[in-house]
Amino acid sequence: MRGEMLHLVLATAALALRATYVEAHGYLLVPRARNLIYNGGSRGPGDVQSMSAGGTAVERNEGHGLCGDLASRQEFMAPNQYGPTEPQVTAYAGQDLEIQVEITAHHWGWFEFRLCVPEDGGLDKTQPITQACLNENVLRFNESFTMNSYKGEMESGVSSPADYVGPGADNYRFEHAKCPYLPDGGLRGSCCRTGGTCSDPSDNRERWVLPKPQDEPYVMRYNIPEGISCERCVLQWFYQTGNSPDSYPEGFWNCADIRIINDGSTSPPSTAATPTLSVATPSPTSAIVASTSAPTTSSDQDNCFGNGVSDEWCRNTGCAQVYVDAGYCYFAAETPTTSNPPTLEPTSPESSPTTLTTTLAPTIGSEPPTTVANLPAPTSSSAGCYGSNIGGATDAWCQSNNCAQVYIDSGHCILSNSPSETSASPTTAPPPTQTPPMTASPTIAQVTPSNQPTTLVAPTSSTMPTEVYEVLIAAEETMNNDVLRSQQPDLTWAPSTLYRHGDFLRAVEVMHAQGAGGKHLYLGQNEDGPLYGLVNLAAFLAQSMKETIQYDACSENSWDLVNGYYPVSNACGQLGQSYQDYTCSGADAHMACEVDPTMEIVATTNAKWYGAPGPLRCAPRAKTGSTGYWDYSAECNKPWASPPETCSVYEGQQAGKEISNVELANRAGRTDLEGCCWWGRGVIQTTGVCNFGKLNYYLGARAAAEGRAAPYADVNFCQDPEAICSSTQYPELKWTAGFWYWMESVESWSSSDFVYLDALRVYVDGGMSGTAFIDAVSGIVNRGCPALSCPAGSVDGVQDRRDNFERVIAALGLREQL
Repeated sequence: MRGEMLHLVLATAALALRATYVEAHGYLLVPRARNLIYNGGSRGPGDVQSMSAGGTAVERNEGHGLCGDLASRQEFMAPNQYGPTEPQVTAYAGQDLEIQVEITAHHWGWFEFRLCVPEDGGLDKTQPITQACLNENVLRFNESFTMNSYKGEMESGVSSPADYVGPGADNYRFEHAKCPYLPDGGLRGSCCRTGGTCSDPSDNRERWVLPKPQDEPYVMRYNIPEGISCERCVLQWFYQTGNSPDSYPEGFWNCADIRIINDGSTSPPSTAATPTLSVATPSPTSAIVASTSAPTTSSDQDNCFGNGVSDEWCRNTGCAQVYVDAGYCYFAAETPTTSNPPTLEPTSPESSPTTLTTTLAPTIGSEPPTTVANLPAPTSSSAGCYGSNIGGATDAWCQSNNCAQVYIDSGHCILSNSPSETSASPTTAPPPTQTPPMTASPTIAQVTPSNQPTTLVAPTSSTMPTEVYEVLIAAEETMNNDVLRSQQPDLTWAPSTLYRHGDFLRAVEVMHAQGAGGKHLYLGQNEDGPLYGLVNLAAFLAQSMKETIQYDACSENSWDLVNGYYPVSNACGQLGQSYQDYTCSGADAHMACEVDPTMEIVATTNAKWYGAPGPLRCAPRAKTGSTGYWDYSAECNKPWASPPETCSVYEGQQAGKEISNVELANRAGRTDLEGCCWWGRGVIQTTGVCNFGKLNYYLGARAAAEGRAAPYADVNFCQDPEAICSSTQYPELKWTAGFWYWMESVESWSSSDFVYLDALRVYVDGGMSGTAFIDAVSGIVNRGCPALSCPAGSVDGVQDRRDNFERVIAALGLREQL
């Protein structure tokens, strides 16, 4: 009975806590609001989406907490438990700050943003802010960005979010809300001139009027006033709803902590201008004559494939024998040649390849077999498996890894009748597991800035450059502690459990030495110099830190809310996407994985915040039936229930549960999990049947089966895409998959306005100053174009990616090498 009474008291308290948060409306997503942070970690009060100070009835009589809580409680204010956090973004005085707001119940109206700059710069987290402090800086939005972003997406009679129409509007959705019921005539900050400046309708840059409902967060840019500097300012978001004409309106408030740097400029910091980069189209110095005629039958053309260039390019050339001899093209029945390609790429009637083709990395030993099909299957006790001593690779270590093909190709391990048959090893390569610490920081050969244009050269080396290797080894401790770190539920930072320096180093070696599809990870080899390669790695890590490492995630998390819940069918695709329909196009179509409707997989990782959804999974509809949703607010620890309920979906679960008896579709309309096994995986989330198919085609089981050198010949990425996250034999796969994307999509980027390797050279030669380079890279990775604003949208977390880049550069000591 006592247990039942306690349960009743707790349940009543929980209902009372939530009673003031009746309807979810939205929240400040970027920078992250305090209520969003704490409801994603240790349980904060109320619902993250419903910070309305208890609703109109309560707020009308009692006022509101400045961060959306009850006026009488103010738990999201200092010095209370859920008050100030670490700065969520770094902004610059005189520049625009990108802000994103997620609206979950669209009630029209407008947004306002205020900024409180504490006298001590925000160092004392026990001092609360005041409305007067917030009112000192009512922020103004970037009108041009606003009008361009939402043109044509407004309610009739309004052209853009800048068109606050004020009182007397014909359309009540934009009418000036009235507040006749304020207690004692008090000014509570809800309506015009009660909490700060209210815009004149003819010159509005303070009230951001909501466009029509949309599935994605609203993105806006607000200017940070000049001269402000603080370690932790407080940004307040206010959402004035517009669906209650001529009455006291419902309002919502969130607070986020941000850092502001005053560098005296009104434009992004930069000490060197970045020139416009153009594409150089190489052409042979002399004609190449085919030794035999090109194939003429359509069947021959269908069997013609590219090695480091696209299949379409080879077919456009007629798969001419000269390109077969050079190693660019091959027929399906043949193994691609590994002879050296010409120095310059061939031209064709259509177009030339955009990346340089390189030779396949040689293996170490006395003429070892070149494909896994010819190799024995060694076990941990295989007598024919030996270590090459590269980086300290011993016989025992190689045998413990089953003399895996990836380590044979990289030169660490050798299959031979006896150790004496091995030939001399290259002088540098990463260690297999542990490496003696460096006692002094290595010195990189100095790069002398030059006004003369140079072109970085695609890699052809089969071993990691010595200086690159030494820098990475020396930085192991700093990398593990300061770069490869993830945020914990209590908002502290700790070394990542998934992404470790040793695995990173192995993946660097494999993708540089072995490569894939004729591409090799660029490390500044040949005449370029190692600093270029290390900055390339820093840019890669900066993106990876933002995409996955900070979350300690390998498998994609379920994060797309639909009607306030997380559909189980998010596994099929989030934000309206369908991952299994992301097939390869054109000449690459044959590389895509086939969708197997019987496949069953459970993701290896998932988010761990309080109530976070369980891991994504896929299975036939015949087994799952119609799918429901994950309720992140549900309690799961109910040992007194009959039957008892426990939080057992995943390790560390504290709340939330799957509701399977109520169907809820994802944004694409899916209510099943059949064939939905292609969610993102790895350090830069590899997603869709095309990308996994290319991994298999170039790196995995299919490459080996078709006679191409394959570093992971025993991994079938089409049959088990989760191997990227779950493999214990190849823990570096989570990195390898990311490097493949980087090599194919970033290092190879060449367009009329941006050539990646040229921009890398300009950045390094210019003294590694400014943000233009990393901003363009962020655009490619996050939105598919080398800019901060792309057709797919604005880049998420721009400042985070900039900060990450600087953190890696510092960890590797690269500025000291200029």
